[in-house]
Amino acid sequence: MLQSAVVSTAFMVRPLQDQLTLRETIRAWLNGLIAKHGTSARRVATQSSIAPSTIYRALEEDGDFVMSTTILAKISSAFGEPMPTGMGGAAQSPGRGFADTDLVAFVGPAPDMPARPEDNHYRARVMSDVLNLEHIRPGDVLDFDMKLEPRAGDIVVAQHYNLPRAGAETVLRVYQPPYLLTRSSNPAVDQRPMLVDNERVKIMGTFVRLVRDRSST
Repeated sequence: MLQSAVVSTAFMVRPLQDQLTLRETIRAWLNGLIAKHGTSARRVATQSSIAPSTIYRALEEDGDFVMSTTILAKISSAFGEPMPTGMGGAAQSPGRGFADTDLVAFVGPAPDMPARPEDNHYRARVMSDVLNLEHIRPGDVLDFDMKLEPRAGDIVVAQHYNLPRAGAETVLRVYQPPYLLTRSSNPAVDQRPMLVDNERVKIMGTFVRLVRDRSST
């Protein structure tokens, strides 16, 4: 069940004002991180296992590049810094930006995991019980591999885009090609399947390991 996978993620086209706000927020966050840690754009890229050009493009004042939440999460985890305000689970205005409802990016070391994510890995804390029948509980820290192909029955993290409203949410689901499914005993959980079409729904990575606080067992 633990074969993994992925699909690179990027922000969808947004209204110009939204793009400017996101770019400015991310640029300010990156500049603050660089100053706080006494480092450079290239070293941020190296420590986060991403291409230096990704950092340079995000720092361009007149550029049009907007970092994905996946890249931001890798930088956040590598430096132990919270993600930019309004991203990675922070409160957001309805219909705007990314709302991390099932998962939020995990910052900091977790027991039984390397001090920082391995290359092409993404860590997140579970925030809902959409997969409680798969023994995945709120509070669990999951590690996803973003390079290996998912197979039927794998647990995956995906982006569900709401194109008309220029928003999206990070979802945790079981992959049963070509759909993503919930597996929950909670009647309040939306049980509708999501079709993986790589436009409205894109798989980001596949679950490979879990860490659970002993107090929650």
